[in-house]
Amino acid sequence: SSELAHPIAAALSRGEQQVLQALRNHPYLSARQLKLYLDWPLRTTRHYLQKLKQRGWVQRSNAKQPWLHARALHALAPAAVAELAAQTRMTPEHFALRAGLDPKRLARLSIMMERVFQVRTFLLWLRRSRPGWEWMTDQWDVELGKIFRARDKAFRLPFPGAAIMSRPDSRWAFVVVEWDLRRVPVEKDRERLVNLVLAQDDERF
Repeated sequence: SSELAHPIAAALSRGEQQVLQALRNHPYLSARQLKLYLDWPLRTTRHYLQKLKQRGWVQRSNAKQPWLHARALHALAPAAVAELAAQTRMTPEHFALRAGLDPKRLARLSIMMERVFQVRTFLLWLRRSRPGWEWMTDQWDVELGKIFRARDKAFRLPFPGAAIMSRPDSRWAFVVVEWDLRRVPVEKDRERLVNLVLAQDDERF
C-alpha cells in the first residue's frame, strides 16, 4: 500500500496520519485490527481514533453481528475523503475510485463483512514478525481478483484475500486465502483451487 501523496494537514500529528493511511487502504477496520496493522498498543490506537472522530475525519459504525468480535468498525468520513482529494487535485469521486473507496467497493466490503473481518484478521497476524519467521508481507488486501493467462486467454479469479510475501533471500510467494463460511460448500471449487496451487510452480507464471 502506498503512502499518502501529501501531508493531509499541518495540524495532524504523525499518528493521526498513519491511522488515516490505514483506513484509506483498508476501510472498516476495528480498533484491534488497527492495532495489529500499525503495531501499536491498543490504548494508543484508540487515542488517535478518538482525535480523528472529534475532527470529523473518521466515522464509526456499530458492529452488532454476533460473529464480529469488535464493538465498532472505522472508515474515513466524507470530510477526510474530500480533503485527500483536494490534496491530490482530484474530485472526491475520482479520488474515491482510485483509492478503492467508491460506493460499489464499500458496499461489497459491507455485504461480505463477516468474511472480510475474519480474512483481514488472519492476514494481519500473518504479517507480524516472529522468531524463525523470515517472510514479510509486502502487499495484501481482501475481496479482490487476479488476472491469470492460459493459452493466450485472460481470466480473472476472485479471492476473499491475497498477499504478496517475500524473504531476505529474494524469494517471494503469492498467497491466497479462501474462507469457508460453512454456508456454501466449497467442494465444487476443489479442482479450481488445486489447479491454482499447482500454477504457482508453473514457470509461465
